[in-house]
Amino acid sequence: KFLIRAGISSEKIKYIPAFYIDLDIFKKVDLRPGEDKKYDLVFAARLEKNKGILNLVKAVKVLKAEDPTIKLLIIGNGLLKPSLTRYVINNDLENNVDFSGWLEGPRDVAAAYNSAKVMVNPSFNEGGPRVVLEAMACGLPVITTKVGLMIDIIRDGENGLFVGWDPKDIATKIRLLLRDHNLRAKFSNEGLMLVKRFERKSAIKNYADSLKSVWTLGPK
Repeated sequence: KFLIRAGISSEKIKYIPAFYIDLDIFKKVDLRPGEDKKYDLVFAARLEKNKGILNLVKAVKVLKAEDPTIKLLIIGNGLLKPSLTRYVINNDLENNVDFSGWLEGPRDVAAAYNSAKVMVNPSFNEGGPRVVLEAMACGLPVITTKVGLMIDIIRDGENGLFVGWDPKDIATKIRLLLRDHNLRAKFSNEGLMLVKRFERKSAIKNYADSLKSVWTLGPK
């Protein structure tokens, strides 16, 4: 849409997805009867300012006033780790926020996604992020800011929720999704269908074939 608004004919635009997901690793793991997920929320990224993680932790503080048991898992490491840890301690959130650091491999990451109910991506800017697609492949419903690839694949209210950068807004969307089991199930099913287009082997083949066809056609 941006290119068309910039005056480029739609006939000259070819969309070639570059992201791919190994769906043999990132997949939904069903709960055993009577079992519940350990975490309400999961975040995965470098702990840097552009990832918006502090806004998510502030949203957890808002939600704790209503639900003292709310639980967030933070996957990743980075320069903000010390200041985030201080914020968690100073705001009495030690029982609500867990830091896992970087996990050893993709299977460990997939297991961590499967331990949570909702993936939250509060980034200020992104190219993807790939982690959202991985979480969707594990059946997680998604709350995300309007960044990167999210603008192209998320249909607000149909397969995910868009959110702003205000912690109160993030808390509102989290509250909505955690309270509505049917909406979470709908987003989960829609996400599982959507990520099929990013299956590793077919996505790489499509990328190579599409580039080959563009190269064969040459400039127009």
